[in-house]
This record gives sequence, C-alpha cells and structure tokens, in this order.
Amino acid sequence: MWSVNTRNRPNMLADCIGSVLRMEIPKHIQAEFLVVDNSEDPEMRERNRAALLGLPGGMA
Repeated sequence: MWSVNTRNRPNMLADCIGSVLRMEIPKHIQAEFLVVDNSEDPEMRERNRAALLGLPGGMA
C-alpha cells in the first residue's frame, strides 16, 4: 500500500498519482493507494475527491 499525505497541493498530488499509475506492477500484486488530505479548505478536498474518482477503481 502506498500512502500520500497532502495539504492544498492538488497539482503535486495529481503528478504523484500519475507516476504511480505508470509503474509496472506485477499482475500477482494487488496495490492500494491511500490519500490523506489534511486540508481545511472544502473546495480543495472536492478537487482531490473528483480526481480520485476519475482513476481506475477510484473511490473517495
């Protein structure tokens, strides 16, 4: 499992997630990606949530 902690950095979060999605992970390995958003800004949280929902298997 990967864990990413972020606060008010949606562009950096998108770059990080994109980098992980480009990795070649062996098919026998199941990977999970956990994002912890420590922002107090509701708009920023919604931007991150929308981005995560657009990913394959994304849940927010």
